[in-house]
Amino acid sequence: MFGTEDDLKRKMKVAGDATLAGRRLSELLSVDPAMLWPNSAEPTLWEAALFPIQPSRAVATAWTVALLRAARTGASLPVAADGPRLSLAAALACQDRERIRADRQHLLAAIEVAAAEPAV
Repeated sequence: MFGTEDDLKRKMKVAGDATLAGRRLSELLSVDPAMLWPNSAEPTLWEAALFPIQPSRAVATAWTVALLRAARTGASLPVAADGPRLSLAAALACQDRERIRADRQHLLAAIEVAAAEPAV
């Protein structure tokens, strides 16, 4: 999702100068970039409230795919100006470490099973 030139912690002089997936936020998202930094948040990509809170993992995955597709094609992605969104910093603060650990174990088990299956 992040481009090689995306700098998560660099403070932006102009909010739209931040890049995500290698594109300027002002071009990638169809929302005023200044709205991505609530009140006192520093204008860094780390603090930008970019990611809409979705009702399910499937919807969140679909939004992420749409974001990546928009980045590749030059399209813009609509982001609701009034909807609840998280920044990377906020998402990290509310992560469910036990769920992440369980998901990782489930994935590793699935990989082991797949590796043990005979090649066709």
